[in-house]
Amino acid sequence: MKRTISMYMIKDPSFVGVDLGLNQILKKFETSGLSHLLVSDENNQLMGIISKADLVSRLDFLTKNSSGKTYSALSRQGISAADIMTEKPICIKPDDDVAYAVELLLQKKFHALPVVKDNRPIGIVTFYDLLKGYYQEFG
Repeated sequence: MKRTISMYMIKDPSFVGVDLGLNQILKKFETSGLSHLLVSDENNQLMGIISKADLVSRLDFLTKNSSGKTYSALSRQGISAADIMTEKPICIKPDDDVAYAVELLLQKKFHALPVVKDNRPIGIVTFYDLLKGYYQEFG
């Protein structure tokens, strides 16, 4: 049996707009419980992906390059999803083989891959999703 991405992907990923501010992105991560957010434009085209690691890196940069709580808060106001995201992420299709996704994740040292169909984002698959699926199947 061919194991495809559609069997393991998260089918309703969380999206944010390219102009969404840093504070709202932080809230979205907090309320969703997810580790990755897809960034799309007004036409639902995939523009990028934001991971929690991307956020930590950006916040660390702000902390090291600011001089106080008020300045840090003001600096955060001008940061949007477009400033944080990884642009043009490598994507996979729902009918791609799981082995291909695992290869990409390992070779590129990614934690997640957006899933697209007809150039539109329809899901996301993570290492966790694939490992969970493997465990459930072969436990």
